[in-house]
Amino acid sequence: MANKNIEERTERTKWFSEARFGMFIHWGLYAIPARGEWVRSHENIPHEKYLEYFDEFTAEGYDPREWAALAKKAGMKYAVLTAKHHDGFCLWDTKLTDFNSVNAPAKRDLVREYLEAFREAGIKVGLYFSLIDWRHPDFPHYGDKHHPHRDDPEQGNEGRDFNRYLEFMHAQIRELLTGYGKLDIMWFDFSYTGMRGEKWGAAEIMRMIRSIQPHLIVDNRLEGSGGETPGTILTANPSDTAGDFVSPEQMIPPFGARN
Repeated sequence: MANKNIEERTERTKWFSEARFGMFIHWGLYAIPARGEWVRSHENIPHEKYLEYFDEFTAEGYDPREWAALAKKAGMKYAVLTAKHHDGFCLWDTKLTDFNSVNAPAKRDLVREYLEAFREAGIKVGLYFSLIDWRHPDFPHYGDKHHPHRDDPEQGNEGRDFNRYLEFMHAQIRELLTGYGKLDIMWFDFSYTGMRGEKWGAAEIMRMIRSIQPHLIVDNRLEGSGGETPGTILTANPSDTAGDFVSPEQMIPPFGARN
């Protein structure tokens, strides 16, 4: 008997299997120091120092219609924008934190502008959303594998409430699902040792997605990572949180997902 999740995944991803060519727009506050999106982690930058980039974020020259025109000319069928990366900076008008592009000097909802531009061009739209948030006070600091303060014992985790962080994170996902029209892809990022699956409340996230936008295809990173492990998606019995497509990074997978 075929696995229900495989059957549903196959139906949802028909367009994606045929589209094949798309654009991933990796852009955010970290573009100002221009040393990669992991700059705050790699250089252990304190939040107060990182805020200097927030004060400089004007989004000058941001023209998603130009990006959409280039994508269409190249033959791309879909695009994904980093709505929020690990630094916690949001490119939409979230009501859950002031660390966003509307409160920055840009004063613009950059996600909404992107979605409108690419939809107008007839290109399917997706959003990248970080499960990690280095700015949030309830996300683990000291001892976490990647947090900028991971090696600072003065940034201990006493008083941090991870359940409170999950409420915040799930609410942000709901904002994107309910406030920006039909999405085609949700690209979560990412799981790692001790931080995967139900640590994120993955089952509840998937229930939310399937109840609000059931057509939406989701990557495998609620369970997996870019290279460490793909989760259960490659097995003959993927879980309800396995996702719809594998998102390998800095590697070529030795085999594909089972049909």
